[in-house]
Amino acid sequence: MRSQTTAEWTSDAADRCKALWVQRGWGLAERERFSADVEQLATLAPMETGELAQVYVDLHGRHKLAKAQVEAKIHEAIAKLSSCLSDNPPLVDLVRQDALMIATLLDKMHDLDAMVLKLEVVGLNNCSRWHQDAYVGRAIVTYNGAGTKFLEDSNVDFDALKSKSQLGCVRDPAQMLQTQAGDVMLMRGRDSRAGGLIHRSPEPAFWPSGTVRNRLCLKIDVPPAGLGYTSVMN
Repeated sequence: MRSQTTAEWTSDAADRCKALWVQRGWGLAERERFSADVEQLATLAPMETGELAQVYVDLHGRHKLAKAQVEAKIHEAIAKLSSCLSDNPPLVDLVRQDALMIATLLDKMHDLDAMVLKLEVVGLNNCSRWHQDAYVGRAIVTYNGAGTKFLEDSNVDFDALKSKSQLGCVRDPAQMLQTQAGDVMLMRGRDSRAGGLIHRSPEPAFWPSGTVRNRLCLKIDVPPAGLGYTSVMN
């Protein structure tokens, strides 16, 4: 479901959608303005995971928490998450604004017991297989380069999807959908009422030198109840 703003995500119609997508319509200059900064950040992240930061927000027992206490927990988590970006104020401000908007909205939509905020640099560590995520949902924003590819169920051969090669799992490649840098998307997982969205990372892109072009992604996960995480800062 494409929408003009994330505020539309709380509608009854949105609750039945596997993908909720706000297109910001960034131009080329906006999509690439942080590319040099992301390459610097890539030197700080583990090559295998690309994880710059992961912060777990514990909201268990929330019926005992005042609204201000929930908001304070979210603000504290966002401050921790964005601390690794402190050398780039424009990027810090954008990530904080997006994280606050998305986290507040997801909490309103799901009355959460927990959420997990992540900043990742994605290069060759991309997820190249079509798949569904094993949780309630994930909101994602890519700040440079290409965004997530995804499919309508009608465009998926589910038998081929389960195979090792996945050959032919996309019925019509021309009907494949893809976000762009700046877009905000919520991808439902298998534990949601709507069911899981079939998606994958875009193919890696490369600089003229032959080195991979890294992308910066903000991810906010709604995990299944009872699933624990450990906060990580690199």
